[in-house]
Amino acid sequence: MLLGLVYTLKVFDIIWIMSKGGPGDASSTLAIWSYRLGFGSTLPKFGPAAAVGNLLIVLAVLFGLVYIHTQRKQQLS
Repeated sequence: MLLGLVYTLKVFDIIWIMSKGGPGDASSTLAIWSYRLGFGSTLPKFGPAAAVGNLLIVLAVLFGLVYIHTQRKQQLS
């Protein structure tokens, strides 16, 4: 379940191939936002793109820690 959650946070390829973020950014994710900031315009903004990438990492770690904490509580009870 934890790996599924992490994959959901970082999913890029399927959404980009199918709709490039959807009509009006309807299916845009943090990974697509980071890609657009870094490579999507004529003047790339690598700093903000890296910041969004770091945010993805922090979110994945936080969700992972919460998941591990709840699993340990359930095992002890």
